[in-house]
Amino acid sequence: VMTACGKCFPGAPPEWPTALIPAACATDGIEVLVDRSLQHNIHWDSAEICWEAMTRAGPWHATRLFRGDAFVDSLRADFLAAYTAGEPLVHTPHARL
Repeated sequence: VMTACGKCFPGAPPEWPTALIPAACATDGIEVLVDRSLQHNIHWDSAEICWEAMTRAGPWHATRLFRGDAFVDSLRADFLAAYTAGEPLVHTPHARL
């Protein structure tokens, strides 16, 4: 989804996290207490369930709203091709704290 929509939703430039901390530290009254990456596993019963959740109520839903059902649904087969049908799926997103 991200690859297919990159031109429409460029998102934040990859260097923004590196620039954020020095910029925050240069602001009067700001003190960075913690700067680390948090990760956790998300378990899905299958890639199919993951796809539906991510595109109907998750972070890819905005793409569905912007580009339409037909566009997002056309990406489904490519996404699912990377996984074994019906097998559990685990992914590990991360966020910066």
